[in-house]
Amino acid sequence: KADAARMGSKNRGGNRITFFEEQMNAMAARRLELETHLRRAIANNEFELYYQPVMDISDDTVYAAEALLRWHSAELGFVPPVEFIPVAEETGLIVDIGEWVVGAVQEQLQRWQQARVTDIRVSLNVSARQFHSEDSARGLLKVLAAGGTDRITVELTESALVNDAPGSDIFFNGIRELGVHVALDDFGTGFSSVGYLRDFEFDVLKIDKSFIDSICEVRDHGLVASIVAMGRILGMRVIAEGVEDEAQLLQLRQIGCDFVQGYFYARPLPLAEFEEFLQNRSQQQVAG
Repeated sequence: KADAARMGSKNRGGNRITFFEEQMNAMAARRLELETHLRRAIANNEFELYYQPVMDISDDTVYAAEALLRWHSAELGFVPPVEFIPVAEETGLIVDIGEWVVGAVQEQLQRWQQARVTDIRVSLNVSARQFHSEDSARGLLKVLAAGGTDRITVELTESALVNDAPGSDIFFNGIRELGVHVALDDFGTGFSSVGYLRDFEFDVLKIDKSFIDSICEVRDHGLVASIVAMGRILGMRVIAEGVEDEAQLLQLRQIGCDFVQGYFYARPLPLAEFEEFLQNRSQQQVAG
């Protein structure tokens, strides 16, 4: 029980007193259950990629797609990412899962190329744990080098850049050599975002949804406009995340944002539905 309380303090950022509560046992049991089933998930082919389109704001065409991991456990049913991703990161299982994601994206890009379906870019999220050590960094680079690097973008959050992990330099130098694009995700939510823009070379800047939610307010409109302008000065393309209505879209178009992503166009979609979305958008462009 003391250990459960200690973990409770750690999960809340540390430097605090936490008293044991019975629900901690239930949470610990759930975590162990998730870890046990996660270890078998890749072998059992339980993971799936959903795709959310990233739209070119100038002409409403599909510029790219973000690949998002989903887990349909044979025993537990659908497990949301917000529940299993932290467990995968804490246990280190995210390294193997991340390599599976890269391989799956590469295979899908190859299938689209062979079928001449689309030549869009696909972005995927990379956890700091995936390049925490030199071995894990080299392993990830080896998988990336297998193909499709000219159409892959890796997305990193500020939290992935905070710790100077042993494999960081290997990873960043390696992806540049491979020609992989790099995006800074959730921009604006951390304390040192501008410093990261100076220290790292990013191709894409993704503005966090929290700013887009209130973009119609004067203050946040000005902040987003400033971020877009800064991104352009630094030679980056800017994507606004979490666009949910036409009013937000109009504001972003007014300030010259490059791309948008959000429920206004589509939620993350299973492969078949995403390909249907692509086909429908293509037909609309031809008809237009």
